[in-house]
Amino acid sequence: MNLQRHETSGDILRKAREAAKMNHRDISKHLHLSESTIKAIEQNRFDMFTDEIYTRGHLRRYAKILHISETEVISAYESWHEEQNKKNVQKSPKLPEIETNTQTAKRSRLIDWFSRRYLSILAGMILLLLVSGLILLAQKTNAQTPIHAVTIDCYALIIQ
Repeated sequence: MNLQRHETSGDILRKAREAAKMNHRDISKHLHLSESTIKAIEQNRFDMFTDEIYTRGHLRRYAKILHISETEVISAYESWHEEQNKKNVQKSPKLPEIETNTQTAKRSRLIDWFSRRYLSILAGMILLLLVSGLILLAQKTNAQTPIHAVTIDCYALIIQ
């Protein structure tokens, strides 16, 4: 297969698969990938792969199964990838530092919210334990002292 400038790695692989009379299921069994992943590769939707090294590995294995040039497929991918990067830079000239600062600010607000919430809950629990302890202490003290003795002591304090 000759590489044309407008042909992408997905186009090359799809044409080779069709020429070999194989369907997506056949390829997915050989590559141990889902059929939707195979379709995504043929449509040049590589965003599902977490790293470029996985993309290249899947493209190489796919080319090897179809007995076509791995170098040709990888070269087409690199051209397409470079073109996509240029388009993305032209569309949004955002600096990674700005995005990082935004993400950090969001994370910081979330941590602050959780911290305040848990601090409030912790303070409430401590207050509840303190009040419960005082109530238990008052009940224990009242049980040991007869009521008439407390009343006599109170009258003695008032009279003086």
